Amino acid sequence: MKNVCLKKKNGFTMIEVLISLAIVSIIAVISGFTLRDIINSATRQNNIASTEFETNLGLEIMRVDVGNGGYGLADTDIDKITYDEASDPPGSLPRFSDGGSIIPRAFAHSNDQGGEVSAYNYVPKSDYLVVKSPLVGMNKACGRWSFITKTDGVHIWDASHPGNDMDFETGDRVVIVQTVEDGKKTKLITSGSSYMFTKGAAWPVPTGDTERYAVFGVDHDKDIKMPFNRADYAVRLDPSNTKCAPGTGNLEKNVINQNGGGLTRYKLLECVANMQVTFLINQGGAEGAAADKLIDDLEKLRNPSETKIDAMKLKSQIKEVRVFVLAHEGRKDKSFTYGGPSVVHLGDNSTVGEDVSLASYGTDWKNYRWKVYSFAVRPRTLTK
Repeated sequence: MKNVCLKKKNGFTMIEVLISLAIVSIIAVISGFTLRDIINSATRQNNIASTEFETNLGLEIMRVDVGNGGYGLADTDIDKITYDEASDPPGSLPRFSDGGSIIPRAFAHSNDQGGEVSAYNYVPKSDYLVVKSPLVGMNKACGRWSFITKTDGVHIWDASHPGNDMDFETGDRVVIVQTVEDGKKTKLITSGSSYMFTKGAAWPVPTGDTERYAVFGVDHDKDIKMPFNRADYAVRLDPSNTKCAPGTGNLEKNVINQNGGGLTRYKLLECVANMQVTFLINQGGAEGAAADKLIDDLEKLRNPSETKIDAMKLKSQIKEVRVFVLAHEGRKDKSFTYGGPSVVHLGDNSTVGEDVSLASYGTDWKNYRWKVYSFAVRPRTLTK
């Protein structure tokens, strides 16, 4: 029998194993910290990107609505009808609502003097803006429009595609208007004391060969209580939102319902500290620095003898609306320190707008990424 020589195999010593374990542990800890930092950074960037996207979308909705302010509103023959606006405060305050047989104003506004808006759970000293136009609703009839002529009746945008988004559907409630006085005013077409017409029923037709009526969708399957739609923009407090700095709120688009005058809230933007609106007006004369000026309260246009600003005065004098929104991106970030001023002025200059102290938004206000968003838009009307 052969002798088998077994080769000696050397293993690891206990010291070597402990050293290896220590090295692996250190690498694991370092990797864990690195991974944590990567995840935290990615989360911050994702929150910021998400906030930026939502902000751009929300402000674009508001920008489009402000640009449509006054479009499709009637200036004459309103005395043939009666209508109501909002039923809930603060939207029902006389400053904002017209109603009765009053010519509707394209815009109404408040900078919360005396707390008239903040008393209803809105951010103090933040502005409240009302926009009126058939186009500012949120139902599927809004945005649809057409025209009527004596020879062709109601214009169909694409007869081969009856489901075209621009064409009215059965059940759509519309208003019909006509430009008059060389295009300077808009006349409301009525049938007796009614201004509402419904797709599927007969609509009025111009009597003159060269006349044309414009038709605007207002609501779908609901009888309308005002010959336009109305959207109220304001910053409403939201203490339950723990993602945002204390004292901030949501920028909302509140649509006044045609059925009952209540409102439907649409949240456009979270974590908003304040909103300010200023108006560029021209009180006569040529366009330019001598004739134009900025104001931050439409009531400044009102004469002492007027109970509210005349709608035609607003229509002729407002040239541009400017909106400023102060909000923060993402959530609180303890690794971040805000380096901007503690007091932010929202507005074009020191004479219009509002100074907002960031220190009033919690003891950790410096751990938020504060930012001012703004846009300016020239409103269009049917007669411009």
